[in-house]
Amino acid sequence: VAAGPPSASVDRLGTDLLFESCDRGATAEADSDASDRAVGLALTRTYLSIAAFGGLGGGDEDVARCVADGLVHQFSVSKLTDSKPSDDDVAAMQTAAQALYAQCGDSG
Repeated sequence: VAAGPPSASVDRLGTDLLFESCDRGATAEADSDASDRAVGLALTRTYLSIAAFGGLGGGDEDVARCVADGLVHQFSVSKLTDSKPSDDDVAAMQTAAQALYAQCGDSG
């Protein structure tokens, strides 16, 4: 991969982001929904960062990003974005978030 051309780029167009992946040519087979999953992960992490930042009362952005990053590593995007999570999932995510707040706050 390191020897190949860059596989993707992101550019800012005003308030929008433009994602472009490499052109694999006319004979390339259609890819899975990997791009959708990657964008979903990035958006989920961003949303969690914003939520964590608000939970800190507008506190440390680095702590908020650290908490969000930890959550997306511990839970699937589908669990984190479930509109009707189980009580057990809510409890597990709350416990993880509290531990991450403590861990991320101590590391900064």
